Amino acid sequence: MKVEIMDIEVFKNFFCYTGLNRDTEEIFQIQIYNSYTQLLQLIDHLNTLDGQIGFNNINYDYPVLYYILKNYKEWSIFEIETILEFIYLESNRIINEEWTEIPYWNVTIPQLDLFRIWHFDNKARHTSLKAIEIAIDFPNVQDIPFDENHEVKESEIQSILDYNLNDVNATYEFYKITVNQGKIELRKDIKKKYGIHCTNYNDVKIGDAINKSIYCNITGKSPKELRDLRTYRSSIHLKNCIPNYIKFNSIIFNDLLNKIKNTTIVKTKGELEFSIVYNETKYNIKTGGLHSHDQPRHIRNSDDYHIIDADVSSYYPATILNLKLYPQHLGKEWLEGYQKIFNNRIQAKKEGNKSVAEALKLALNGGGFGKTNESYNWQYDPLIMTSVTIGGQLSLLMLIEQLEDNEIQVLSANTDGIVSKVHKDKEELYYKICKEWESITNYNLEYSYYKQLIQTSVNDYIAEKIDGDIKYKGDFEFNFEKELHKNPSMKIRAIALKEYFINNIPIEETIKNHKNIYNFCKRFRNSKGWYTYKYYAGNDKIIKKKLSKNIRYYISNNGDKITKENINDGRRIDIEANVGVTVFNKYIEKNIEDYNIDYSYYISETRKILLSINDGQLKLF
Repeated sequence: MKVEIMDIEVFKNFFCYTGLNRDTEEIFQIQIYNSYTQLLQLIDHLNTLDGQIGFNNINYDYPVLYYILKNYKEWSIFEIETILEFIYLESNRIINEEWTEIPYWNVTIPQLDLFRIWHFDNKARHTSLKAIEIAIDFPNVQDIPFDENHEVKESEIQSILDYNLNDVNATYEFYKITVNQGKIELRKDIKKKYGIHCTNYNDVKIGDAINKSIYCNITGKSPKELRDLRTYRSSIHLKNCIPNYIKFNSIIFNDLLNKIKNTTIVKTKGELEFSIVYNETKYNIKTGGLHSHDQPRHIRNSDDYHIIDADVSSYYPATILNLKLYPQHLGKEWLEGYQKIFNNRIQAKKEGNKSVAEALKLALNGGGFGKTNESYNWQYDPLIMTSVTIGGQLSLLMLIEQLEDNEIQVLSANTDGIVSKVHKDKEELYYKICKEWESITNYNLEYSYYKQLIQTSVNDYIAEKIDGDIKYKGDFEFNFEKELHKNPSMKIRAIALKEYFINNIPIEETIKNHKNIYNFCKRFRNSKGWYTYKYYAGNDKIIKKKLSKNIRYYISNNGDKITKENINDGRRIDIEANVGVTVFNKYIEKNIEDYNIDYSYYISETRKILLSINDGQLKLF
């Protein structure tokens, strides 16, 4: 098969296409500028392809190519300038329209879209290729040298071709990451097992499709029949979301329970919010789950105390199955299918079939529970989501109350589990309380034993387990623990913290001896209405240079000032105050000392986190 990683560039009077053969890495590049023959060469090449891989190619690149393939024969009577204008106008139409995907029955070159697979079409995860380039340490982060309205001169063509090739090379590197993370193989396995054509589905959409397939098999209904089904609720009385087994002993928790029972909400986002303080720990009850308000701290296990993390196994699915919940309009058959998925996942895990187990996990969580609160989805019934949220959180609070009332300190609570500090004399009682709770709620707890727990908040921590496994979250994430749509700035800080807490290496030693310049870099991206500039000294005057929208940079001893400036009102804001900055969009190989890194800045930024933990007094016990 001949499959290319590809990208296009479109201007008023210029078009180019770059393709990189996935298997041979052979590059095909063509421009259309002054000859109809160039257009025919593009057509001949496209007709040899068995597939294309791109970034947002389903919404943009392929619709443009489809337009060319569909119309080029009729263009032979026109001058090339007119043809380029046709392509340019169609490109603008595609950019400005909301729905531009070519129907699958009209697609002549199969497409694989990394943008969709990684769910970057979701507003909360929206990410540009340039941001991905910075996240994956791509050596050349390059913005288009001209805007789309620019009239291209012959002398400028090579710079556009170089830019186009750079984007293709970046997309290829991102594709290899996608393959290595098993995302392509997962989609192939799902297509084989369930007959779902999910090549370009994000993970949540895959889960939704599996649910739909199984529900249709059980009921005999077609997907078309489900399209407009929903259960809308004008209000939800929270007393109807509370499991019958919920009981508390303390006045504080019973007051909370009564407050929840007497609450009616008309929407599930924003209104569902309660808080409680018990034994000096604050707990927040929200749509996203139960979270404690954790102060910065460092806690170690000892001969006297163990740090035990108890997580509910398959928290969301277990709550749905335990409480026998199902969308009203879909009936008990939906629950039957959900139970079948749950059982099949357990079987797949036992058999070591990781791909199938992962697919079924998607169906249970984001593709099942998550979709019950999305009004455009066939599974929509907000009572399900609310019942899971309220029922699950109150259940965990029951366990927290029992442990605290028996002098077992709960350190942290986070969605589906709790971390406790258990004295060795209380360990038997701890497990007895947990077992009784499991019997009442029908949940199953899975235990992890921590050597140490370092936190700045409930979502920012290092948890080192007794068996040597380490979990990094939030401020402490580095490399691919951090999702690619999140800001990858200054990974050296997390690396230094890891070395400090896990290997007892001073942060100064880690930072000053680190050899990877990318880990010192930060990311900045201009928002609409702003430009970025660099100010530097030259020929006895200050020179102002406009920079690209996406900037990778590090703090240096001999750096310049970079600012963002508002197009409309002229406001100017330093991106980094009181330090010098070296823009590093293009990798330059040097000895690490020749980058002239301002190590004091990175040491200071890392120390801020250290000092926040117990007010700078690290209590190692």
